[in-house]
Amino acid sequence: MDAHLAKPFCIMNPAAGTRKEVRRVVENVLQASGADFRFHETEAAGHGYKLTQDALAAEASCVIGIGGDGTLNEVARALVGGDIPFGMIPVGSGNAFARALGVSVSPHKACEQLLDAKIKCLDVGTVEEQIFLSTAGVGLDAEVAWQYGARKGKRRGLIPYVQLTLNIVRQYTPETVRLIIDDGPEMVFCPSIVVVANTAQYGNGAIIAPGASAEDGVLDVRVIEPKSLLSKAIHGRRLFDGTIDHMPGVTCFQARTVRVEREGAGHYQFDGEALEGTAQLHFGLKEKALSVMVPRGRK
Repeated sequence: MDAHLAKPFCIMNPAAGTRKEVRRVVENVLQASGADFRFHETEAAGHGYKLTQDALAAEASCVIGIGGDGTLNEVARALVGGDIPFGMIPVGSGNAFARALGVSVSPHKACEQLLDAKIKCLDVGTVEEQIFLSTAGVGLDAEVAWQYGARKGKRRGLIPYVQLTLNIVRQYTPETVRLIIDDGPEMVFCPSIVVVANTAQYGNGAIIAPGASAEDGVLDVRVIEPKSLLSKAIHGRRLFDGTIDHMPGVTCFQARTVRVEREGAGHYQFDGEALEGTAQLHFGLKEKALSVMVPRGRK
């Protein structure tokens, strides 16, 4: 058994997936491997970060996040800048970062991949005081994330998310933004979405930034202008076949820093979570800042 699996610390969001079944799968695989593991479940938003700090204090050999993109973000945030490996068992609805790295969305398969994983140092993005593993941004996607997160006690999952998105698309009014890439000249847009991507996917196979990689030392920026209903119908497939960069009204950049200036305060999203932000937002990059357990077949 590899040294990084000698004493794993598992942190699971009990609201993600089928809790008892997923936990049983993880425990069975780790027990069979001989790992001296610990298992903890989060109790509220932000608890994953605190549990990961506890894992570091307990000298865990690695920390395994079990949940959706939000849970994985909390765990990774506490590991950025250190050398303790981050493993993941994705059981959320999007699983953007895991999909980008070739991690299976089957809990059993993802566990088996961890047993034979290699360690890679990957980039993470930053927005204000937060990090993001996959994407962050402002506009329509941030509004969807905010309203979805506000649905306390309501049904979760892909179908409610799509329904909410369609409702917001019909009502959303774009605002003017000023974009500064790597301290370059100011550019003015009135987009539906400004997304800053560390990896290619939003999740669920939606490819918002084709070619974006957590290993290239840059962020990929996509500015997407509003579309008519007809244009959305014609070009909607591009979000899933990796050709969105060829859609009219999409502007692409690569950068290490991005500044977005809006007309006023508003929401911004990071890995599908949303917060209220000021009129000016700063995005950046921490290069090779996160030690990640990646499936060995991954290049």
